[in-house]
This record gives sequence, C-alpha cells and structure tokens, in this order.
Amino acid sequence: MSQTSRKCTLWMHRLLHGDRFKVHGMVVRVPITADAGVRYLLARKRPYEAPEAQLVRAYLTPGMNVVELGGSIGVISALIRAQIGAAAQHVIVEANPHLARICKANAAIGANPGTCRVIEGAIDYSGAHEVTFSAGANAHDGHLAVAGEAGFRVPAITLAEVAATLPPGDFALVCDIEGAEVAMLRHEVATLARVNLIVLETHPAACLAPGDTPEAAYSLLEAAGFRLLERQCDVAAFGR
Repeated sequence: MSQTSRKCTLWMHRLLHGDRFKVHGMVVRVPITADAGVRYLLARKRPYEAPEAQLVRAYLTPGMNVVELGGSIGVISALIRAQIGAAAQHVIVEANPHLARICKANAAIGANPGTCRVIEGAIDYSGAHEVTFSAGANAHDGHLAVAGEAGFRVPAITLAEVAATLPPGDFALVCDIEGAEVAMLRHEVATLARVNLIVLETHPAACLAPGDTPEAAYSLLEAAGFRLLERQCDVAAFGR
C-alpha cells in the first residue's frame, strides 16, 4: 500500500466518519493527531489487538474492578468497560501523555462518573521517581528506554501503588507493557494475591533483561497460584 493510497483512505474515512472508528463492535474516537498507521488499520477494519480483545471478552465479567497497564489509544480500555459494566472501577496506566488523553476519552465510554481513571506514568521497580520512556515506532511500541535510547521523562509507578487506589477486594489485571511484565510479576507477589484474573501480553522481542521471557512470566504466575485458562498467540489468560 503506497503512502498516497493510505492518505486517501484516511482522508475518505475522515470525510465520512470524522475521528470515529468502529472496532470490536464499539465506536471509539482516534483523532487525526494519533498514529496514522493505527488509524489506517482501524479505517480498513484490520485486526486490532485481536488476541487480547478475545480474552478480555471471554473472561472479564460485569462488576469486576480492573487495573489495565498500557492503555495506548484506549480501544481495549473501551472493550473492558463494555465487559465490566458502568459501575465497576477501572484504573489505567499509560506513560505517553498524548496517548493517555485519547485513552481517557475512550475508556470513559459507558462509565459512570468517578469509575474511570488514567494515571500517566510507567511501571518501574528501579526505585527512581522518574524514568525515561521511549514512544517507540508506533502507538503500540512505547516502552521503558534502554541505556542510550532517547525518550522523555515520566513518573515511575508500581502495580501496588495503582491497586491501592481501588476499593478493597479482588481485581482483574490486564497487562500490555512491552517487555516490563516479568519485572512487575517478580516484584508484586503481595499485590498479585488480590488478583483473581490476569490477561497478559508477553513480548519476546522486547525483554528488558536476560531471562525475562514469556516462560519466566508464566512460571512466576504459576508460583503465585494462577493457572492457565487460555492462550492466544502472545496473550494468555490466567485465573485462580
């Protein structure tokens, strides 16, 4: 597909639909300032985070409170809300401020006032107050910067700190944080005791440290008392 054809597709979509895109049976808003590649995929109705969407649909149920790590443009966030209902609590962490604004609007679709919150920050366990975050090549590729990689400074936050903003009791975790998932699982044994369901996307090509493999993530979850419910490509659902 040439750049000219892509631009024509996006121009026609904007003429007919503005910044509204239908994906996974929902209508979300993705402004012209967002990643053109992602907008093109949505305009052409190409698969978008299909394995994650399938598992969210299969295992999240009404009334579940949810922590979502890595909200991006909020398509999965909107789907989570459609599954859990208007009154459940949904807290999202997104490090890229531009994406966080888009995510917040889409995550709020169908939510009661005060039930949806987007925290701008990156999951990190270095002990620093701020970390360098790379926006990556597209809206799906943002990650903690490695040594020497350019990026911007964002607040560091842990899953425990995010979970503390929820009411007491169990919650579900939806996690897509581009290679930082194994470190999170290693450091959050106590917090994971509150988690009754995990939808986890692993990133074999984006591991931040040697040994941070999908197999390591699955082993940590099994040690924490989870069992594999279903796996779709690099996304897996775990329950108690």
